[in-house]
Amino acid sequence: MRLDELQVSYGSGMPVRFGDLVRAEEAEPDGAVRGALPSVTSFYAQLEAPRRLLVVGEPGAGKTVLVLHLLLDLLAGRTTSDMPVPVRCNAAGWNAETSLEPLLIGRLSAEYGVPERVAHALIDYGRILPVLDGLDEMDPPGQPPVQAALAIARLNGPPWRGRPIVVTCRSAVYEALRAAGTHDGISGCKIVALRALRSDEIAEWIQTLLDRDDQISETHARSIAPILAEIDVHPNGVLARALDTPWMLTLALSYVERADAAAMRALTAAESTEAITDLLFAAQVPIACAQQPGPATEWRYTEAEVQQWMHTLARHLSEDENGQPRNQVALHQLWLMAGGATARRLHRVLLTVVSVLSGGGLVFWLSGSLRVGLASMLVFGFLGWLAGGVEPQPERAILRTRRKGSLRARLVTGLLRGSTWGLFMGLGFGLATGLTAGSRTGLLVGLLIAPWAGSLTGLVEGLLAVPARFRTSQDASDEIRDDVVAGVVFGMLVGLGVGLPGAVSGLVAGTLTATFAGWLTGLTAICAPMYLARASVRYGCAVIAFRTRKIFASRPAKFLQWAVRTGLVRVTGTAYQIRHDTYRQWLVTRSQALDPSATAAKYR
Repeated sequence: MRLDELQVSYGSGMPVRFGDLVRAEEAEPDGAVRGALPSVTSFYAQLEAPRRLLVVGEPGAGKTVLVLHLLLDLLAGRTTSDMPVPVRCNAAGWNAETSLEPLLIGRLSAEYGVPERVAHALIDYGRILPVLDGLDEMDPPGQPPVQAALAIARLNGPPWRGRPIVVTCRSAVYEALRAAGTHDGISGCKIVALRALRSDEIAEWIQTLLDRDDQISETHARSIAPILAEIDVHPNGVLARALDTPWMLTLALSYVERADAAAMRALTAAESTEAITDLLFAAQVPIACAQQPGPATEWRYTEAEVQQWMHTLARHLSEDENGQPRNQVALHQLWLMAGGATARRLHRVLLTVVSVLSGGGLVFWLSGSLRVGLASMLVFGFLGWLAGGVEPQPERAILRTRRKGSLRARLVTGLLRGSTWGLFMGLGFGLATGLTAGSRTGLLVGLLIAPWAGSLTGLVEGLLAVPARFRTSQDASDEIRDDVVAGVVFGMLVGLGVGLPGAVSGLVAGTLTATFAGWLTGLTAICAPMYLARASVRYGCAVIAFRTRKIFASRPAKFLQWAVRTGLVRVTGTAYQIRHDTYRQWLVTRSQALDPSATAAKYR
């Protein structure tokens, strides 16, 4: 996750205020405000070892913003290699029935290319500082915090009891955990609470923005005036209470930038904080559509479409998966949103048909026997059916790596390993040719094919079987494209590796039919991408379902990129999340009751 996806700039001074649960804010000797966002790193540094910090607050209070600033400051302040490296993890992805290590290892491997054994060593030697964001999101809303309680028990036991950690949690959930009486909270943790913004702090932040002429237009400044006036007249009124978190204040400033006079009156005259929340959340999709980037022929979605797609995404992310809310989704997992059983069946049928027509059809043509052909079709069809039922994982062909010369090293290693495979290939084709065309011809074929097969194996090893330590980080939007590229590369290599030896054998033997059969076998092997790049095929099945059922964008990757750029969705690693958990819950329960035509004229 990046701060800009939360509409926050690093070091921007966002009005986040924190303090001890048992002590009010104090003034530092230099006049700085204790508990302001810029002081979080010095506050953390003054904690007693092992520096365990729990940040609690209401939804939207700025917990994630606070810990991300702390994380970036700690990274910038590392002076020695033995200082622990902070690693942010979404706590919702942790099944607390197992230890914390698999979550951290997965994060280090997927995001930073750290091999598993190295990640294990870093964790074992205390070189990782876990930043667990969203302890409250480990359990479905409204249900007892069972997973969160298990997580705290894990953090209180070995090996984490005496190690530094940073955790965030909603106040209500943490109080429920404490009230349950099963434990006394996170052992040795300093607990700080993010408090609500006072009306004078809201006004001060707005005035700070108004004073920055380069960041706010004159029209926008005039639109903000009614908010300032309302808060000034009613410092404890509905509007001041509704905007008392940085998240809601940010939404309000975005709202007034594009709202017309009627929409502004609705905001300042609202009679409850719930009504203001509805106004601001309902405005998110219209505002996103009003500021769509690019020419009119690109990136253009209607409010009704985006509302439907965001509702579908929110419902999917709210579903339980292995007893926990799903919370995030990667491109290769979108087939679950399209109806997992439907996408899986479609994938199986597709691979079965391709297998029967390619592998079974080839054997039938070469053998000329109906019985052999039918048997081969059944075998290949069964293999395709099995392959289509396996949950796919995206592949990558790595051309550029983190270390100079690593690709060359992988190719050399691949060639050495491929020499064994090449030897067997050469021996097999040589014996087959020798039985029909003589030992001399068989020897020649074997000598030609052995280095060829070894070289192709080396290319496959060098481009596809790249260890995690050499891999560059992957962008979430490139996951399917990279999988397609890997499949095409693999298919071409397999096609050459299978077809060329067969054709060479036919040429050496002087049989035109055998030569043609060899090349035909190679062309058939190009179907191999459908087996390696199964994630792309399953993604394509999801797209077909989306187009048919109209429940999500027919180009999901493009839409999710658009949603990230407009602030509706954020990226965590290679997965997508609704920008805020509160907004996700609102999309599930309230968004479908909206009439898009009623909001279309309110925003420009």
